[in-house]
Amino acid sequence: MDLPAIIDLEASGFGRGSYPIEVGVRLHDGSVHAILIKPADGWDHWDESAQAIHGISREYLAEHGKSVREVASYLNELCTGLTLY
Repeated sequence: MDLPAIIDLEASGFGRGSYPIEVGVRLHDGSVHAILIKPADGWDHWDESAQAIHGISREYLAEHGKSVREVASYLNELCTGLTLY
């Protein structure tokens, strides 16, 4: 039996105004993929409490994150035809 594909997101904060900063996917074959998301223009909300949990700083994202377009393209290619839970 194949395991289900799972998607998980880390966010800039909790609730309204937050945005995704990292997306992780575990595929049915057990492989794990993760990508950091560089905050887009206007994505200004940042919650230090959330950072304390996920351990990713806004500065680190700015340096190592990929653009929203790059992340969307990567996920579309990686997850084509899959149902994610």
